[in-house]
Amino acid sequence: MKYILFLLFPFISFAQPKTDDYPLYSGNDLGVTYTPAKTVFKIWSPTASAVRVRLYTSGDGGQATSTLPMRKASQGVWTATITRDIKNTYYTFQVQQQGEWLVETPGIYAQ
Repeated sequence: MKYILFLLFPFISFAQPKTDDYPLYSGNDLGVTYTPAKTVFKIWSPTASAVRVRLYTSGDGGQATSTLPMRKASQGVWTATITRDIKNTYYTFQVQQQGEWLVETPGIYAQ
């Protein structure tokens, strides 16, 4: 039986998205750029139909204090800007795919 699986394995293909299907982003500013004057949120999600940032006063759950819709920019990037000091504020990103909001997640660059 091991021999049969070994011989068949090279013929099994796994569906992988082709990189040609999505725009590539060449910038180095994804995630969050903070200053006391403003905070810029950027996330690369080329297949999203909508993206939003949710702000929290606590890092361990609770209700969001506000939700900020992000706008679609170029190369599959979504962006939002807050023009006030949000130091010590927690955030998550939430992506909408095919009309359904997915689970919130901190950015991969979150600290």
